[in-house]
Amino acid sequence: MEFEWDPRKAEINFRKHRVRFEEAVEAFFDPNGVEFLYDTYSDDEIRFRLLAISSKLLLLVGYTVRQEEVFRIITARKATAFETRYYNESK
Repeated sequence: MEFEWDPRKAEINFRKHRVRFEEAVEAFFDPNGVEFLYDTYSDDEIRFRLLAISSKLLLLVGYTVRQEEVFRIITARKATAFETRYYNESK
């Protein structure tokens, strides 16, 4: 499993959401993570959302799969109260 992202987008994401993409990578290893299709923003690629715990926070991570086992992180932010309840009820 490999991860990639646009460094400029990563910096913008950190300024906006205070979450680094390096931390978002940790969420992919949460065995209780909840994954779902999210195609609102793109017509040319399949995008997903992952609701999972990093070492610090419950995060919502937006990503796409570019090649087999190469995950491109698009966004990451702290989960909302609603998303937190959803995650806890999904376990």
